[in-house]
Amino acid sequence: DDAQQALQKLRMLQQKLSQNPSPDAQSGAGDGGDNAASDSTQQPNQSGQANAPAANQTANAGGDGQIISQDDAEVIDKKAFKDMTRNLYPLNPEQVVKLKQIYETSEYAKASTAGTPPKPTATSKYVNLSPGS
Repeated sequence: DDAQQALQKLRMLQQKLSQNPSPDAQSGAGDGGDNAASDSTQQPNQSGQANAPAANQTANAGGDGQIISQDDAEVIDKKAFKDMTRNLYPLNPEQVVKLKQIYETSEYAKASTAGTPPKPTATSKYVNLSPGS
């Protein structure tokens, strides 16, 4: 859920940065809230007004008034996707293959019979209990 929310926020940020924000939206950047839940649950007709201040705050968070370029936005999007897939699927393909081999080996060992046990043997010895023997 957290990864999906982060990805959704990044996409909204990309959309806001791809559009040129109006001057009055930039001047209102200081009084906008930065509550993530309220920003992501706004109505679609209000999202342009409510999310523009948060987008400007994020873009200006560097201190130099940097604006994220399209290439940077793509890198951020790819990084968010990579992090999300790493959280959902923590094993790489080689580890998945090794795990499957171990599982199949154990299943085969469970299903197979133990084999024929060795036949028991009995031995006997005669012992002379007479004195002096």
